[in-house]
Parts: sequence; C-alpha cells; structure tokens
Amino acid sequence: MKTNPHCITLTSKVILVASLAAAAAGCTTAQPPGEIVAWAEFTLAANVSEATMLKAADLVHENFLRQQPGFVRWELLRGKDGQWVNLIHWMDQASADRALERVDKSPACSNYFKCMAGLDEAVPFYRRVKTYPR
Repeated sequence: MKTNPHCITLTSKVILVASLAAAAAGCTTAQPPGEIVAWAEFTLAANVSEATMLKAADLVHENFLRQQPGFVRWELLRGKDGQWVNLIHWMDQASADRALERVDKSPACSNYFKCMAGLDEAVPFYRRVKTYPR
C-alpha cells in the first residue's frame, strides 16, 4: 500500500525529556488513554516552494482529513534546515487505519505527497498515554 509514511527520530527523545522534566516538577495528571498520533518527517521536493506545499496541505485538510471520521487535528511543523513534520491526531487507531485505506484515492493527498521528499513507507502511530499540564 502506498501511503503517507510516518516516522520518528529525534523527536521521541525530545518528548521523553519533556515528559521527565514535567514529572520531576510534580505536574502529572493521570487520564484515560487517548488519541492516536501519526508522525511523518519530510523535506520539500526539488523545485517545490513552501507556499506551494502549504496550498497543497490546505487542500488535504479541506478535501480529505476533515471528512475522515475520527480525525482530531493536524499540525504541520517546520524545523531547522528545511525539515518538516506532519503530526496528525486521531480519536483511535481504527479511525487512522480507515483513513489510510482511503489516502491512495484522494487527489488532494496525491498532490500533497508530490511536494515532499524524504518520506519513509513506515507508518508508526503513538497512543497518548498521559498528558502533563502546564
């Protein structure tokens, strides 16, 4: 299946450090397991501008993600040296899986994926176990 790949690298270390700092500060809140989060790192494909990619992302949001049952939110993050991250939140794994089955049929998704380079075929998902308040 050709889908939007999601991979994790250094970010898991950053999240772990932030979680440990919050726990050390005594600010933990137990709550039931929650959202599923998908992570996809990428860079812009050759000859694709940031503006072009952002327009394509807007179309994915409006014409695909918002119509998917269980979609919660999508965060598009930009790091240093042209690194980008798609962070997509789902109500549950079943919702994420159903959306992945539909990705290949979406012209908006296809156009968006053409804007990206450095994608991996792996699609790891992470379940929120606990949230640490401010």
